[in-house]
Amino acid sequence: MRIASRLRPSPPAAPAAPSTPPDKPARPKRRAAVQLAGLESLVPDRPRLSVVILAHPALRSQVRPWLAEFEDRTVFVLSPDEVPEWQLENSSAEHVSVADLTMLGRKLRYLGAVDVIVDLLPDELLPIGATSQLDLFANVFRDLRKGGAYILDRRSAPGVSSIEGLTTWLQMLTAVDDPEAVKQLSWRDAEIAKAAGTVAVGRDLVVVTKRLRHFYKLSDSQVDRLLPAREPSITVTPLERRPGGEFESRATVVSHSPGFAEETMPSLVTYPELHLRRYEGKIALAGQTLMYTGHTILPDSFRWHLAANPDNPRLKSVSRKFARIESAHVPQRKLAGDYYQLDCAYPHHFGHLTTEVISRLWGWDTAKRDNPSLKAIFHIKPKSRKQPSLEKALFTAYGIAEDDIVWVNEPVWLSSVTSATPMWHNETPHYVHPDMVATWRRLGEALGRSAEDAPRPERIFVSRGPSLRHRACRNTDAVEAYFASRGFQVIYPETMPMAEQVVTFRHARVVAGFGGSAMFNLMHAQHLEGVILLNHEAYTARNEHLFTSLVGGQVHYFWSAPDVPHPDEGWNLDAFFSGWEFDFDRNGAELDEVLTQLG
Repeated sequence: MRIASRLRPSPPAAPAAPSTPPDKPARPKRRAAVQLAGLESLVPDRPRLSVVILAHPALRSQVRPWLAEFEDRTVFVLSPDEVPEWQLENSSAEHVSVADLTMLGRKLRYLGAVDVIVDLLPDELLPIGATSQLDLFANVFRDLRKGGAYILDRRSAPGVSSIEGLTTWLQMLTAVDDPEAVKQLSWRDAEIAKAAGTVAVGRDLVVVTKRLRHFYKLSDSQVDRLLPAREPSITVTPLERRPGGEFESRATVVSHSPGFAEETMPSLVTYPELHLRRYEGKIALAGQTLMYTGHTILPDSFRWHLAANPDNPRLKSVSRKFARIESAHVPQRKLAGDYYQLDCAYPHHFGHLTTEVISRLWGWDTAKRDNPSLKAIFHIKPKSRKQPSLEKALFTAYGIAEDDIVWVNEPVWLSSVTSATPMWHNETPHYVHPDMVATWRRLGEALGRSAEDAPRPERIFVSRGPSLRHRACRNTDAVEAYFASRGFQVIYPETMPMAEQVVTFRHARVVAGFGGSAMFNLMHAQHLEGVILLNHEAYTARNEHLFTSLVGGQVHYFWSAPDVPHPDEGWNLDAFFSGWEFDFDRNGAELDEVLTQLG
């Protein structure tokens, strides 16, 4: 790569060498002499090198030398417009129009991870939205490959040549070696500092290499358009599409105390378009739903794929759009065959299985008809001795043969995997797809056959036993006694066979209980008239609202104070899991009225 040949005048040309004899292969071109020590080694050199040049039409003479520098590479010039002086028609470079920082990011996502970014922009010509050279750098650095290089041409961008500008860059990039300095950085800048490798500052260039690998979080709506461009080795085949829409919730929601967030319990439920897709190529299925390929994380990795910052337990999220993946989650073996992804973010957990996992079962029948050799695949917890009995019961109840289920406990490379958009989204924007009812009925009919003689009380109180550590209610005994005295049968679903749970909820007319996964058997209710939910105000999950939006009934929420509240600004896991005490003084009178009303 001839980088430094333009930094200073070239030495006088050497005498012409004798021509190469015809019986000997031509020697490869020698690289130009490097005037800045070590610069050549900082810029990657590989056969399919991809280069992005950040430019502006006002820079009439600055672009062409860099095109010559990378004349045999894949080059994209990103700018608001092109000018004749660049002579793009005489090169293999492609112009990509960008007007602002947001558009620049979108175009870079489309190009995929690149090897080199050359920044020619002075401060006054930065894209709209970029506040400084450092801000521009931080916004595009994650789009570089590991081992890539960001090159700032200081002759075109003199603003950063000031002592103050360079000092700011160097303080940020070297802060990773100083624990105290890291604390002073923003979340974004701290990650950039960690990812930066060598930093070289010369009279004409600043070069920053990259030592970490970032993955782009692909959204469900981007797959068909963006994935083939970013990862051309991956083939995507659409198998089924279900249109988005909206419906009026069948639940009548009443909140009896503060803590109610109306926007998270909408009466009009809007749900997105659903897709069933088969991915073919080299795809990692790393466990806990994490699926990725190349430099792209597939949307099937995210249980809440529409969240502002989609995440996964096996990701190190560094921004709303990018994440890192630790080496422990890189597969070491390949698994031959064709698979249907039914992973769970938290394996063996009843609540996550009965919401996030079964909401992806809808595509199984279509995928199996398309490929009779298809197998369902599920990651169990590594080193866990616990058998996936719950998963097996749910999958076989849906109609998946036991021989068609493959259990793995480590990351694997797959060459063919089918996955479906979830019908369930317990995060803003909250949604449930109306076709979930068909899944619930199918599961309930199969699971309930062996317990037709189970008790069928009309009024049940769903309690939480001592084995459920999160959100422990200190006065549970008093709450249970209160409801028992009013004709409710107190049950602990986690102690009951699944078939008995199905039958009990199927025939219940009024269901009361503590919020949480023990209430998720509401999916089986067929005669429901009323639901009473006791929660603390830091419990922000809205699963029960999604269930009742489809099964119907009056839903009464009674809120109490948590031991640990959420901070004034933000959300806290300790608060979400906080212990609490049901406040009879605050809620008792209205609770009595509701019970009288429901009869």
